[in-house]
This record gives sequence, structure tokens and C-alpha cells, in this order.
Amino acid sequence: MKKSLWSIIGVVLTLVIVYVVGVAYFANRFMPSTSLASVSISGKTLDQAQEAFVQKFNDQSIEVMENNQNLGQVKIQDLQAQYDMQQVLKMAFEKQNPNLWFTYFFRPTKIDPQFANTVTVDSAKLESVFTKLGIDNEKRKDGTNATIEYDKAKGYFVKAEKIGTKVDFKKLALAAMDGVGNQADELDLTSGYQDPAVKSTSKVVTDTMKQIHDVAESKITLTIAGDEVKIPKEVIMDWIHFDTNGQMAFSPEGITTYLNQLNEKYSTINKVRTIDSAMQGKVEVQPGILGWSIDTEKETQNIIRDLFANKPVKRDPAIASRGGIPNAKDDIGSTYIEVDLTNQMMWYYVDKKIVVETPIVSGQPASPSTPGAFAIIEKLQNTELKGYNPFYKKKYSVPVAYWMRFNDNAEGIHDSSWQSSYGGNTWQWSGSLGCINTPIDAVATIYATADYGTPVLVHH
Repeated sequence: MKKSLWSIIGVVLTLVIVYVVGVAYFANRFMPSTSLASVSISGKTLDQAQEAFVQKFNDQSIEVMENNQNLGQVKIQDLQAQYDMQQVLKMAFEKQNPNLWFTYFFRPTKIDPQFANTVTVDSAKLESVFTKLGIDNEKRKDGTNATIEYDKAKGYFVKAEKIGTKVDFKKLALAAMDGVGNQADELDLTSGYQDPAVKSTSKVVTDTMKQIHDVAESKITLTIAGDEVKIPKEVIMDWIHFDTNGQMAFSPEGITTYLNQLNEKYSTINKVRTIDSAMQGKVEVQPGILGWSIDTEKETQNIIRDLFANKPVKRDPAIASRGGIPNAKDDIGSTYIEVDLTNQMMWYYVDKKIVVETPIVSGQPASPSTPGAFAIIEKLQNTELKGYNPFYKKKYSVPVAYWMRFNDNAEGIHDSSWQSSYGGNTWQWSGSLGCINTPIDAVATIYATADYGTPVLVHH
């Protein structure tokens, strides 16, 4: 019985001694079953581990294949690589627990050599090694970079890169080392093909596509004649381009074209109007200076500014107008002047109510008043009307108390003390050179309240 007890004590003491010796031994050595890539470094110090790795690793080789064809064998030592594994080894060493050294027999540890960070190679020497295998870049195809393309139907999209067959010798050398480190017998040459400088996943591509997407999603809403017009994403896409420095820009021509399309739909300039006349029911009024349109030059710059700001915006567009109510579907409004050349009458409406109703004398048959939709663009009191009378072939200067010009033909509404009568057929034998001769009381009332821009609708 005592003999058995002493045997047990002896075994325990032996195990304790082995354990303590193991702790001391592996305190500065790599644990059992530890390898660096395919090379065992168990029981090696840091310095011994690198030395053992380099010596054994350089003795290994791998077959290079392309399209199932064996191009030949590459020996690692022929790559003449310089190794610096100290940092990798130190990090792995510091993670060890020597107190548990015996457990490492049952859990092998493989250290990643991180060749890309720990190996230095000479590209010229590598090229010489691989050229002996018949790998000649001069006979191989270049790859193509990923590009950002535009298609009218799809918008902007990334055209993926294409890998060529030219070889990056450093990349191929590292792939060979990784293969040997993983105990591979063969290396596919495609793993060493040159990477395109720009890939679909490259930051410059992803950042640019995000910028395009963000700008295309810009919420720019223009309030035009009471309608809310949101500029469509595909339209914005069509405006985007990149300048010679690769910076995003926008096509002023494209924006102007879009604004011209909006003008065709909404603008009141150069359009025939139909009004309810005082005496003839519905009549057509020919285009004149009256009306508004989107100011394409100013609004183009406004939109470019909004796109760069990339913030939601809702606003009126820049408007060019010569009278009436700008950016309104009915730009005539409820206050305007109607001149009926057929009936030789004029009416001044304020808030749709007739304030002045008067006979007039318009241009004589040889110099008729111009019909059209106009607006008051000049107002003068106690002035002289000067010009040239082609019928009398002499200059004239006539004093008037009130003058309101309404078009670019020097035609206007004014008093005419020389007229003995108004209305009827007076215009045929005592007509003006195009102006609307008006009784003094009537023109005075109109002058007092009609503002610049008040529409003047002249029709037959």
C-alpha cells in the first residue's frame, strides 16, 4: 500500500517537474505545433524562427500554370526575397501562454507571414526569373480601367474594369509565396495579372457615383404660372458632365434647352390671346410686348447654383417681363386698357370694372395703329411729341398734357387738343401716325391710376 502511494507521489512529482521545465523552456520559445506558413518553428526563439523559416522556405518551389498549361517551376530562393518577419513573429509570440504550453500539442498554431508586408523583392530580378518561363509582358494584353459612362436611357453607370494578361511580377512572386506557404503544388498565373489602376470598387469611382446620385436626386421645384414643376432626375442626369480636371459640372446649354421647353408651355410672350371685348364678344389679340417668360440666362445660373448646393428648394424661376402680372397664367389680370380699332373706342378696366369709356382717334389708313398685346412702358406729363411726318415731309413737335407709350413703335395714348371730334370715321380723315388720340378728361383719369406695366390690348 505504501509502495503504491510512493509511486503515485513519484509520478506527480515528475509531472510537476516536467511542467515547470516546460514553462521555463517555452517562456522564450514558440509553443509546440507552431508553424510560420508551412515551416515549423516549434521550440524556436524569435531569431531562430526567422532563420529556420528563411532556410527551409527558400528550398521550396511551385509549378506555374496558365490555361491548364505548365509554364515551368519557380524556386522561392530564385526570387531573392528579403524577409523581415520580426514584427509578425513578435505579435504571435506575445499571444502565447507558456503556462499552458502542453495544451498546444492539441491545438496547432499557423502564423500568417503576411508576405505583402514582410517581404521586399526586386522587380527587375523578378522579371528576369519569370521571363525564363516565357512570361513576356510585351506580348500580353493591357487591362482596362473601370469608367463611368452615360447612356440616355440608363443614365450614369459604372463600366467594369477588365483584367488583361500582363503580369505584375511582384504580385506574382507574393502569390507564389502564399501558395508555397499553403502547401500548394501549383500557382495559377492569373493570380499575378496586373490589377487595373481604377476598379469598380475604387474610392474615386464609388465617391463619384455617389455624388452623381446625390445631385440627380436634387429636389428642385419651380413654381410656374401656379404649377409646381419638379425637375426630373433623368433631366438632371443629362446635364451632368465632368471638366478636364475631373470635377463635376453642368451643361448650361442643356439647362437652357429645358427652360426653353418650359417657356413653350408656360410663357405668355409671343402668343395670341383671346379676350372678352366690350363690344365684340371674344376677339383675338395679336402678340406684342406684353407677357413674361423664364429668364433663361439668369435661371440657368440659379439652377446650377441649386445643384451644387444639393439641398431641396422650391421657388419661382427668374422671370423676364414687360408688363402684366409676371409668372401668372392670366398675366393680363383685372386692370387693363382695351382699344377697339374697329369701333374706335377705348375702355379702362380697374378690378374688372369700367372706369373710363371713351371714343378715340387711331392711326390714319396710311399709318394705322399697331394691333397687339402691349403695356405701358413710359409715362410723361406736359411734354412734347416730336417726330417726322412722312406725309407732310417735315418734322413736328406737338405739346401734350399726358403721354403713355405702350410699344416699341413710339405709339402711345395721349390727349389731342387739335382733334375736333372722336370716334366714328374721324381716323380715316384726321387719324394719327399710329397713336391713340384721346379726349383730355379721359386720358387724365387713365394717367392718374394706370401704372407702368398696365396691359394695353389693341385689336380690330
